[in-house]
Amino acid sequence: MGLPLSDEIEVYTLSSDSWRRVGMSLRANVKVFDDTFQIPLVSGALHWISIVLEGEEEHKGEVIMSFDVNSEKFRMFVMPDGSLSIRRSQRRLALFKGKLAFITFGISDQHGYHYSMWVMREYGVLESWNQLFVVPLARISACIGFTMYGSLLIHYVESNNQAEKFVLVDTKTLHEKDLDIQQPSRVATFMESLALLDGANMVAY
Repeated sequence: MGLPLSDEIEVYTLSSDSWRRVGMSLRANVKVFDDTFQIPLVSGALHWISIVLEGEEEHKGEVIMSFDVNSEKFRMFVMPDGSLSIRRSQRRLALFKGKLAFITFGISDQHGYHYSMWVMREYGVLESWNQLFVVPLARISACIGFTMYGSLLIHYVESNNQAEKFVLVDTKTLHEKDLDIQQPSRVATFMESLALLDGANMVAY
C-alpha cells in the first residue's frame, strides 16, 4: 500500500552541507508509492507516483505528486485522461524532451503488447496532457527511459537463451537498435559541468 507521507521532510543544502526540516500540509490519505523509484526533475520540481485512499472503503486512486525544489512547495496532479483505463502491468514517470511524461506498458486487442505515453505540454496545466504515441512491441519489455532525442530505451530477456537485451526504439519509425550492454544497469541523465565548492559559495560552469 505504501507509506503515509510525514508532516515534514528533510532537505539537504549542498552549499552549506546541512539538513533542515520543511513542513508540508497534505492530506493524510496520500501514500508514497512508486515502485520504480523514478523521480524525474521537470521545471524545477521532482515528481513521483502516489496513491490516494478515497472514502470509507479506502478506494485506491493514483496521483502524481511534485516537490518544487526552489519554492519547497508540494503539488498534486491527476493522471492523464484515458491512461487508467489501459490494462497495464507497468507505469512510470519520465523526462521527455524537457517535459513531464507518463508511460504505461500494457496489452490491448488493437496493439498487443505496447507502450503508451502522455506528455504534459504546458507544465502545471492538467488540460495539456496529450497522448503522444503508442509503440507496439513483440515481447514483454521494461522501460528504462528516454534519450535526449526522444528514443525509448527498453530492456527484455530473450526467450531462447535468456540473454538480457537493451534496445533503443525510435518512437516515430519504430526502428530498433541493439545496444552492446552486457549487464543489467540503470540509466541516468549526464551533463558535463565544472563546479567549484567553497563553503557557502558554489560556482558552476
